[in-house]
Amino acid sequence: MTVHTESRGVVAVLTIDRREKANALSIELMDELRSTLGEAARSHSALVLTGAGGIFCGGADLGDLRADPDALQAALTALRSSMLDLPVPVVAAIDGPCVGGGVELAMACDVRIGSRTAAFEIPAARLAVAYPEGGLEVLRRRLPHQTLSRLFLLNERIDAGAAVVAGVLARVAEDPVATAVESLGRVGDLDAGTITDTKHRL
Repeated sequence: MTVHTESRGVVAVLTIDRREKANALSIELMDELRSTLGEAARSHSALVLTGAGGIFCGGADLGDLRADPDALQAALTALRSSMLDLPVPVVAAIDGPCVGGGVELAMACDVRIGSRTAAFEIPAARLAVAYPEGGLEVLRRRLPHQTLSRLFLLNERIDAGAAVVAGVLARVAEDPVATAVESLGRVGDLDAGTITDTKHRL
């Protein structure tokens, strides 16, 4: 298992733990994460997604990308769609680098809280990889145009402080997981149906 789940009251904390590969998104990992997120959402009022080892996600697994890019993209599309369809709030707690497909993963969450080491980068142009339209659509919906241009056209690396101004992060915290759990603690007292309906219309 590369995704660990910990219950903290009404909140489930899901940790991607593939640190030997910088928590890169392999097909197997994405399938496991999709299943684990769905299971956790059925028994908790909110979810926190984070990465182990001081890194949120190093992007797509390059081995899977070279071996079967279509299958990798299909797995990412399925993961992204399932995350957007989850009935409960999902907060990304981002510590360290968040690269490529990891940015898309973070943007599929409803709120993003980062540590001071959080940093965002999309190296598509450097790797000569055309970014899929489905992923771009999610990023366009959730980020300002100038932020996307900095990430894609200038290949900038946006650090934590600048990420708040750029609309990537909601806030910076010393312990983003603890801050996320604390902010979600009141969700169990709110009307779940209203949250689900509003989440899907935002």
